[in-house]
Amino acid sequence: MTNEAVTEDGHISYRCYIDIENEKVFRVFEHWQSQDALEAHFTTEHMAELNHELPERIVAPPEWSRPASVAGR
Repeated sequence: MTNEAVTEDGHISYRCYIDIENEKVFRVFEHWQSQDALEAHFTTEHMAELNHELPERIVAPPEWSRPASVAGR
């Protein structure tokens, strides 16, 4: 996922980490130039593939958060 995301227009930073306290927890940190760039990211083929595979792989619903400085954008 990271390898694909970093090639997209509007990408600033995209990192995926395994939690050191629980190897079943993954944390993804993304930084995009704009809301439009983020929305374009969500429409890519690799995101469609991920969204197709996620239900079979996750054990709990994902949690999403945004910094307060961009939450209203």
